[in-house]
Amino acid sequence: MILVIGYGNPLRGDDGVGWAVTERLERAPEVDVVTTQMLVPELAERISAARAVIFVDARVGAVEGAVQCASIRGRADRCSLGHVASPEGLLGLAETLSGRRPRAFVVTVTVASFHFHHGLSARALKAVPETVQTVTQLIASLK
Repeated sequence: MILVIGYGNPLRGDDGVGWAVTERLERAPEVDVVTTQMLVPELAERISAARAVIFVDARVGAVEGAVQCASIRGRADRCSLGHVASPEGLLGLAETLSGRRPRAFVVTVTVASFHFHHGLSARALKAVPETVQTVTQLIASLK
């Protein structure tokens, strides 16, 4: 199974881009999609059961709307057991719990800010279809 985790806070404008992407993904039998406000340690069990995991998030940067995909690895020594974890921390925790580390990727969209307001900016909204396509292609390559 491939796990896709879209995360962020849709009440903070473009921080909700992960939600917008996961809401638009076509559901497939071997793909599990999670939409959440933050990465929490409770996700480690699902991650450890996955063949691969794709994190989808927003990041602040100079070129708004740029979509980037990168492979990531877990770091067990940097895992936080607080309310908010990083993708790398969750991968490390999953490995600590299960003894295995799934392949993992992070797909990000560059945005200008995370100001409090509902809805995506025009540039972030414009990047959503490309991001969905990037995630879909990544899923297909992992099957």
